Amino acid sequence: MPESDRSEDPPEKQSCVPLFDALWFCYSPVYQMQQYYKFGKADDCSGQWSNLYNCLKSRTKFKAKAPEAPKKHPLWNIRTPEEAEEYWRKQYGESNFAGQQKAGTK
Repeated sequence: MPESDRSEDPPEKQSCVPLFDALWFCYSPVYQMQQYYKFGKADDCSGQWSNLYNCLKSRTKFKAKAPEAPKKHPLWNIRTPEEAEEYWRKQYGESNFAGQQKAGTK
């Protein structure tokens, strides 16, 4: 496959580290002195800020794009007293339930 047919990773998969490095370099004294010497003014690095911002924005999942969480997990369904009693009897047997009930009654 020719080089021109190969595509780079999609923007959401690309790393923002090189853009951060470029921004960091932009604020270095060496770069600022070069800009001042060549153009007569220091660079405000707005282009690097813009590139980094766009990269970070493309990698952030906003609520609209995030996968939906289940509304309510069935494990946390609240049981009625009758369902709870039935479940207790299945899990722990009749004898435990009877002892608990006698201790709790007045």
